Amino acid sequence: HIPVEGYLYSNEQGDRTTHGSGYTFDADEESLFEAANSFLPETAPLQRLRWLLTLNRLHESKGQWVEAAETLVLCAKTIIGAMLHIKNVWRASRYVLWYDPEKSLWIPTVGLGVEQGTGTERTSGTGRTKNNEKVMEFADYFLEPPGVFGMTKMKPRNKKSWKALDRPSVSTLCRMLTNVSKVAVRSYLEEGGIEELAFLKLEELLKQIMELVEDHGTTNKQQQYIGVSSSSSSGGGARDKFNRKQFVEENAALRMMSASLNGEMTKLAEQLLLVSEEDEVSTTHSQRERDLLEKQTLVREKKYYVRVLLLGKKPNRFIESTTIPTFLEWGSPSICRVSKAAVLWANGRIEKTSDSSKPSKLQGTLEERICAAFSQPLLLALSKELSIDSVLLCTQPPSKAMLDREGGNKTFLVVNLVHMDSSSLVFDKGNTSPKDGAWADGSKRFFFKSQARAQAQSEEAQIQTHTQRTTGLVELTVAKKFPCGLSRQRAL
Repeated sequence: HIPVEGYLYSNEQGDRTTHGSGYTFDADEESLFEAANSFLPETAPLQRLRWLLTLNRLHESKGQWVEAAETLVLCAKTIIGAMLHIKNVWRASRYVLWYDPEKSLWIPTVGLGVEQGTGTERTSGTGRTKNNEKVMEFADYFLEPPGVFGMTKMKPRNKKSWKALDRPSVSTLCRMLTNVSKVAVRSYLEEGGIEELAFLKLEELLKQIMELVEDHGTTNKQQQYIGVSSSSSSGGGARDKFNRKQFVEENAALRMMSASLNGEMTKLAEQLLLVSEEDEVSTTHSQRERDLLEKQTLVREKKYYVRVLLLGKKPNRFIESTTIPTFLEWGSPSICRVSKAAVLWANGRIEKTSDSSKPSKLQGTLEERICAAFSQPLLLALSKELSIDSVLLCTQPPSKAMLDREGGNKTFLVVNLVHMDSSSLVFDKGNTSPKDGAWADGSKRFFFKSQARAQAQSEEAQIQTHTQRTTGLVELTVAKKFPCGLSRQRAL
């Protein structure tokens, strides 16, 4: 298991074990996402897929199924982008300076370090050779992992028998895209309540695939025209037959892939119809039953986001000289999605039973409970370097006077709920706005109420001697529309 936010949700009852709090603030998601974006689908899809699949496994280990599905959608788009550029894919096994030791004299020296634990240099010729082979075999596997494309393992590297992987074909990429799409749908359904989002994402992929089929046919016609011209002058048509056969196979693979996606969309449409029928049945229940069902639906379907801000005394983890980056910048707000497990805990659906020193149920309003459930792992991580009395959890940032007075001795963890729809805040509707947290469109914009902003607006209205609604509304923007392959983003 990968340590996640200080907890591991290890069983169906929701029991937590405190573990790995030192990893809580690591920018693991951001680092993997940035590494994937360093490679283009047209030239290096294999390397891009490696990092995206690693990010997917990280999200799965954290129970972040929406982000895991979004990462797989990025994998599908990468495969689509690579379809028409297979001949341009950069491959280490085709690069002569990588596999030929006669042209690159440094290859046999890789991995020849010192004996572990002794500090003495290796002297055995056989040991040195085996060590070099192991390191180079790992490097080959890392640069071109056979498992990513479902291929057989490469032969051991040596001068005579080392064989490169076959170039990935359109048929191979189609099979891979089909598998990735199916797993993405399962991840969406694992989160629950976002069938509409999954349907829209698959519909978008299907449109790109149909455009790909059309482009593939156009490219083949151009190649056939060039082939006819060349074969009429040379008198040979064997290559033309091979090209036509290859086109038929590739076109069939593309059609089968689109048919598979259509099948997944049909399943999602049936699921959406089922949810709609359940809502219609609920109208026949009593008012109390309808209220209970509405609350359960709200928990299931609505996705919550929080604004996180750290102020005051810095622990050692946030000193600028540290080598491991953090996903939070000190003094700068970030928007984070609240995990499903934290929402269930806040709503009393699961209880925290592993630590008897803390209450099993959270107290306060729904917003306060959600913020408290999200903050627990962060508080646990901060308490490893600071005394628990010096860390204060609050939903509004401290005033400038208080920060100047106590900022040298205390750390302020500010966590408050943010909303996609501002109307629920302007008209004091609480958390019941049907638009707020909707997944169909997603959003880059989030809103929250600031007491300091409301007070400033009120004072300004009194000075100007006219009536003005003092909403105290603050808008934040992130770079990528939520949901995306990241569960948190810095506010711009």
